[in-house]
Amino acid sequence: MKNQDIVIAKIGSAFGLHGWVWLDSFTCIPKDVFSFTPWSLRPCVEKNKIELGNIFENLKEPSFWKARSDRFIVQFESILDRNQAEELTNFEVFIESKQLPQILSKDEFYWKDLIGCRVKNLQGCDFGLVSHLLATGANDVLVVRNDKQSDGGKEKESLIPFIKAVILEVNLDSLSLTIDWEKDF
Repeated sequence: MKNQDIVIAKIGSAFGLHGWVWLDSFTCIPKDVFSFTPWSLRPCVEKNKIELGNIFENLKEPSFWKARSDRFIVQFESILDRNQAEELTNFEVFIESKQLPQILSKDEFYWKDLIGCRVKNLQGCDFGLVSHLLATGANDVLVVRNDKQSDGGKEKESLIPFIKAVILEVNLDSLSLTIDWEKDF
């Protein structure tokens, strides 16, 4: 698969007076976020880069971190006060996909690899392309949006559970999924 940047965490608000910030991890095991370095920090919303300056370009990993309930607080070496820390609010933490561990099982997939796959059922009905996935707690769910090639012509979004009983085949070489799911379900 091609290399791309992956969001693994998001920085929240400032914590305290000495440059610490809240961090929400998106990794399966939350503390694993700290094993994926270097990081690349980017604002979620477009901020004026001149206003931000270059202070955040060299933040590749936190110098300290502490677990706080189901979140973390982190401190970066060059962020020394609350005002600087507040500038990091809503920054996303990216890594390159090549930093992710290799998948050893043929039944495991990174979500990033499923996005853009064409989804068809056993009858050949084209549902469209995987737009994104949702974590529901019980199981992951594919969000599939139809496109010009899919049936119907009307804009439609299908929610399809990502479970073995429904997902019959995943072919990442042809970017396709075969499912056991009715079009009108």
